[in-house]
Amino acid sequence: MGRGEAYHCLERYDEALVDLNKALEIEPDDPTALYYRGRINLMRKKFEGLVDVTRAMNIEPKLKEMFNAQR
Repeated sequence: MGRGEAYHCLERYDEALVDLNKALEIEPDDPTALYYRGRINLMRKKFEGLVDVTRAMNIEPKLKEMFNAQR
């Protein structure tokens, strides 16, 4: 998952999504992968990303602070 997060930080979103989707195939409840995939989809106006972000925050509540700080 670290590579997907790194691609996100580098704004290489297509590559990030490939890695994040693969990470979620392996571990479907990975909150970090869900969070970053959701953020990318929200930035692209794909509001199904909200489902990923919400699910990530339910799994790992401290992600709420991170989400609020990045808005």
